[in-house]
Amino acid sequence: MGLISRKRQINQAGFTFIELVIGVTILGILALIAIRGTFSYLKEASQNVTKTNLKIVKDEVMHYHRIVHQYPQSLKDLVRKPADIQTERQWGGPYFGSKDEPAEVPTDGWNNEFVYKLIPEGHPPFKLYSWGENGPGSPEDEWVTP
Repeated sequence: MGLISRKRQINQAGFTFIELVIGVTILGILALIAIRGTFSYLKEASQNVTKTNLKIVKDEVMHYHRIVHQYPQSLKDLVRKPADIQTERQWGGPYFGSKDEPAEVPTDGWNNEFVYKLIPEGHPPFKLYSWGENGPGSPEDEWVTP
């Protein structure tokens, strides 16, 4: 075997620069598709958690109303007895956790507190919603409601 044929074998053993660029480009495109799908899944999961937690909080607000005969002034009233209620029995709580280990009011899928506003003489008597994925101050069309 001569020197020229040995050089050809050595030169033909690797990838060309173009082949490497094409391979990296294809891997990049596949990675973008996978990441986009993952973010879409995470966004949907956060919205589902938010809707579920909103329903739970709304149910507990209604339960509080059935026991106390008024709506809570804030969602904190569901885990700590308000000062204007005389006894634990009149309060009926805590509505999350247990008497030995009260829990906090659930948050939305982005770990933000829910917005709760009483509407005096209103129908419905209160508003309950999440700001959505962009957090406090987001426009109303991004809010998540029960």
